[in-house]
Amino acid sequence: MTCGFDSIPDKIVKYSTENVASQIVDIINDSSETGVFPRKLKQSTVTPVYKLLDFLNQNKILVNPQNGFRKGKSTQTALFSFLKLVYKAIEDKELICGLFLDLSKVFDLISHNLLLLKLYRPNYGVRGIS
Repeated sequence: MTCGFDSIPDKIVKYSTENVASQIVDIINDSSETGVFPRKLKQSTVTPVYKLLDFLNQNKILVNPQNGFRKGKSTQTALFSFLKLVYKAIEDKELICGLFLDLSKVFDLISHNLLLLKLYRPNYGVRGIS
């Protein structure tokens, strides 16, 4: 049996959802309306769900040229695909160009104020700062 930060076993939480659901809904609605989130609820444990890739593949969300995080594909297969295009273009006497970007630090460079401003738009439902 596993427990969260509150030391309440997850089975107890699961079986008591009917009794506490309305209170949880109230907390979430109040947080959304005021932009204030209870400090004790800011802790979380992130557990990766490995079936996400299966969902993406089954629903054809990833395009075939997507190489990252896919079984049997890697940076090597991406490079091989690119080189095939380069060699074909050379054979066909076509012009070809490659643009390579390292986006690993992109979120460190984004203005958080600008991001919050964009997320504040009615479509995204983000309000205030917690």
